[in-house]
Amino acid sequence: MALALIASCILNISCVSAYIFRVVTYDQISKMPPFDATILHIDMIHYSKSGDSVDIYMKKTSGHQIVLEYPSANGYVINFARYLIVGHSYSFPKVFSDYLDTYGTNRPPNYALEPTTRTH
Repeated sequence: MALALIASCILNISCVSAYIFRVVTYDQISKMPPFDATILHIDMIHYSKSGDSVDIYMKKTSGHQIVLEYPSANGYVINFARYLIVGHSYSFPKVFSDYLDTYGTNRPPNYALEPTTRTH
């Protein structure tokens, strides 16, 4: 029974598409054609030995879902993730380059502000 359910779910793409995210790095996303996407979720994890990791989950207007990964996030990446607002739409990769043009890369990371509670 479980095998039949899995098989039917695999054949029915809409059944599983809500859970599939394409994982990309900023280098990859910066080479993609520009696209608009809504921020779904932002994970920021601090590892005591290896530093910070940032994952930005987003849904493109085409319906495709992407996770933008920064496994070794530096201060400006952390600040960029905190700049984004969950539920808002942005043009990628332009929003990142605009952020860097405005705020630069020399500010220390802001750990105090949660991305889901901030407004512009």
